[in-house]
Parts: sequence; C-alpha cells; structure tokens
Amino acid sequence: MRATAAFRTLIGMGDESRGRAHGLVGVCVALALCLGAAGTLGWFASVAPASPVAEPAPETGAAGALSRAREQLAAGEPAVAISTLEGLGAVELVEDYRLLLLARAQAAAGDPEAVVATSDAFVREHAHSPLRGAMGRVRGDAQAELGVEARARTAWADAARRTRDEDERAELLALQARSYERERARPD
Repeated sequence: MRATAAFRTLIGMGDESRGRAHGLVGVCVALALCLGAAGTLGWFASVAPASPVAEPAPETGAAGALSRAREQLAAGEPAVAISTLEGLGAVELVEDYRLLLLARAQAAAGDPEAVVATSDAFVREHAHSPLRGAMGRVRGDAQAELGVEARARTAWADAARRTRDEDERAELLALQARSYERERARPD
C-alpha cells in the first residue's frame, strides 16, 4: 500500500515533474519486464495515469457533422456528404460554411441545378460572408455546366474580386476568358 501511495504522490506532481514521473514509470516497467514480474506490471497499469498524449474526443453536434461531411466529400462520397449536411439542417453560426460544403458536394455529385439553388440561398442569407468568393467559384462552375455563360462569368468575376490569392484570381480570369471563347464559338 505504501508503494501505491508513493507512486500516486509522484504522479500528482506539477507538469514539470510529471514528465520525470512518466520517465520513472518507463524505467520501472522495463525493470519489471526484465525481472519477469508480470504482477508488478499489472500494478503499474492500475495506478499509472492516462497517457498525457490522449486522443482528442470526437467532435459532436454541428462541428462533428461538418467535419464528417468534409471528410466524406474528400473521400469521394458526395451523396453521403449531402445526406449529412441536409440532415444537419440550418446551423446559425456556420450556416454559410454548411451551404458552401453542400454546394461543393452537389457539384461533385453532378447536380448543377442543386448547386445554383444552394448558392442562391447562400447569397440571399449570407451576402456579407467571407466565404462568398468560394461560393462564387462553385456557382460559376455550375452555371457554366448548365450553359449559362453570362451568369457563370458574373459569379467568377465576383469570386475574383473577393479573393486575395493571385493564383486563384488568375484561374478565375482564365475561366471567364474561356467562357467568352465558348460563347463566341457557338453558332447563332
């Protein structure tokens, strides 16, 4: 019993001393293994504190659903991401982000009409969102897929004005130029 109390006192020290205590635990475990004292090892396991590098708790609620949807989209599962995001419903503080993820998932699923509807809701409800440029890119791509070149260029131009990334701005300007070229190449 004295050993248990002494060990608990040792591990109850401040953060600086706790590192030394964990080092001592490692030495004691190694010694117990060398001596073949399986009972000693079991004792250490019963009184040792949890590892200081514990796994983070899984996110729950809206944050967890948004993280799962982002992972599902990255894993090439847009239908699952759409289901997750639609099941979540409106979330006040991050609704603009939820709608952006939903539009990206709808685009990945090949549903440009749904992307346009989602982006319409985004613009109506979150006109001053810092994510508006990112939504403009998704909206422009969907409009171009639908063959509505003028609206695609408007969305890309808005996205280009809102980004600070020079490479992205150049890409958005190139998309606009290719849109003009497609429009001119169409027979009247």
